[in-house]
Amino acid sequence: MHFQKHIISYLNFYFAMELDTDETIRSMFWADREDYMTLNSNVVLIGQSSMEKLAGDCYTRVMFKLFQEEFKSIINCWH
Repeated sequence: MHFQKHIISYLNFYFAMELDTDETIRSMFWADREDYMTLNSNVVLIGQSSMEKLAGDCYTRVMFKLFQEEFKSIINCWH
């Protein structure tokens, strides 16, 4: 699966399509600019936690950053 370049740009949002390898449409969605620009990027983990890795795989980059800030504060409480 891969992402086609944005179709419509409205301020900081993009309308995008997710395509299968045979070019059939898998999904269409609106994405904010930061999320759209990081769709195929890898996250930078702060530790070796499987929970953090799973969050990085599931969340958009914007939501992952919020998760990671909370996760980091919890880890800091333990030390």
